[in-house]
Amino acid sequence: MSTEGRIAQLEHELRLAHARFAGIVQIAADAIISVDADQNITFFNEGAERIFGWTAAEVQGQPLNVLLPARFREGHPRHVREFGGSAEHARRMGHRREISGVTKDGHEFPAEASISRHDVDGRRVYNVVLRDITDRKRIEDEHRFLAGVGEILGASLDYDLTIRGAARLAVPTLGDACTVDVIDGGSLVAFATAHVDPHEERLLLEMRSRHLPDLAGPHPLAQAVRERRTVLVDATDEVLRSLARNEEHLAMLRRLGFAAFLYVPMLVGGEPVGVLRLARARQAFAREDVALAEEFVRRLALAMDNVRLYERAQQAIRARDETISVVSHDLRNPVNAIRMIASSLLASRPAGSTVEEYLHTIADAARQCDALIQDLLDVSRIEAGRLRIDPLPSELSTLVHGAVEVLTPLAAERGIVLEADVPETLPVVLADEQRVQQVLSNLVGNAVKFTPAGGRVTVRVELGRPPAHEVVVAVADTGPGIPPADLPAIFDRYWQGSGRARRAGAGLGLPIAKGIVDAHGGRLWVESEVGRGSVFRFTLRVAGR
Repeated sequence: MSTEGRIAQLEHELRLAHARFAGIVQIAADAIISVDADQNITFFNEGAERIFGWTAAEVQGQPLNVLLPARFREGHPRHVREFGGSAEHARRMGHRREISGVTKDGHEFPAEASISRHDVDGRRVYNVVLRDITDRKRIEDEHRFLAGVGEILGASLDYDLTIRGAARLAVPTLGDACTVDVIDGGSLVAFATAHVDPHEERLLLEMRSRHLPDLAGPHPLAQAVRERRTVLVDATDEVLRSLARNEEHLAMLRRLGFAAFLYVPMLVGGEPVGVLRLARARQAFAREDVALAEEFVRRLALAMDNVRLYERAQQAIRARDETISVVSHDLRNPVNAIRMIASSLLASRPAGSTVEEYLHTIADAARQCDALIQDLLDVSRIEAGRLRIDPLPSELSTLVHGAVEVLTPLAAERGIVLEADVPETLPVVLADEQRVQQVLSNLVGNAVKFTPAGGRVTVRVELGRPPAHEVVVAVADTGPGIPPADLPAIFDRYWQGSGRARRAGAGLGLPIAKGIVDAHGGRLWVESEVGRGSVFRFTLRVAGR
């Protein structure tokens, strides 16, 4: 091929490459803009036309500043000149602060941009690639908003605070004004109001307190409740007249100057429990705004349901505690009478008679009833956080030997060896002696109760390495052990165990023991192996440590 032919081919390939590049640049979704050394626009692609709303012909020769918000126009040329004089040939704009653009109609939007410079035939050319990040920033802002909403709504179990806090959260992210109304007994009850302007908020609050919609009427709020869907309304004067109850109400609505209303029902289990009303003064609600408001209301409804369930649970607990208190009080009087009469009759009857045997049975039954009453009262105090203890410096060996001595006859009757393994020297512990005796009695009593004849129950004190801050008391048995599936529930009220053939008491001993140990600042836990027995351990603090 001749020299002329090679030159012609190269020129053809260059034209093709230029055409491909120009085609790519023109159809790119991002704005691609070129400016000269004086920062006047020399190239404006189709992406830039879509983003800024200007045609290429309209901005050709215009200063780049026409695409920036007014507050940035004075300082921006200096930044470009500084970049032109630096050692950098390309820079990602916005690495120090957010970039903003402005459209032909004055709408400002967030953007990210890059700039590069080239010198061609002695002339300086700047190329800018800019992307509108409105959607991305909106999604990021929505995620941050909803994350904050979840945290704040979940921080309180107070019904009033939750709803009033929700109204405050909604302004101004969701609207310029927000009201939250709850449905009680088929009627609407005004609950919370918020407005970006405190003066207007007072007017809004006054209007709501005097003019609540009728849920059976044609109001858009009632429609949202009946149809269980969001209702969006433009606040034209005709609409305001349809919403107003009277001329005074209409005047209030006009003074507030809203442009659009949004009514979102709060649903729990598919049933409406309230309505969130949003209003905007300068712009309508876009589809994205409605979706965000609905997600906000969904979370609010969930929070309200949680609060209601918590309040019902608290009411049930209070009712239960009151019932236990009343029943325990009323039951204790006849039980004490039975015990006193049985004791008096025992003192007056000859030993060995059948009557004496019956009286002993009556007295034992009365003592068991009294112990059950005490357990019921104790577990109620523990759950309410009202269990009182008075820890004083105490000799642990005395407490352990005392518990073993009291329960030795019961163990012997069942053919079980009950023993204490206590070091000769023990540190003084902080203990409410009566309550710690109760813990030992419950743990040792359970061990004796469930250990078969020929078995062994050992109460031992385990010391850590000095200087230890606590002492461990262990109650070990050679009983059947506790199945692993039962271990997580072993300290629950009324727990009986899945593998036990008979009920053995009310199931309050272990939760009471744990409550007493917790009140001492200690820990109670169990280690068990089926077929080899169980070891219950609890800790007590060493006095002075």
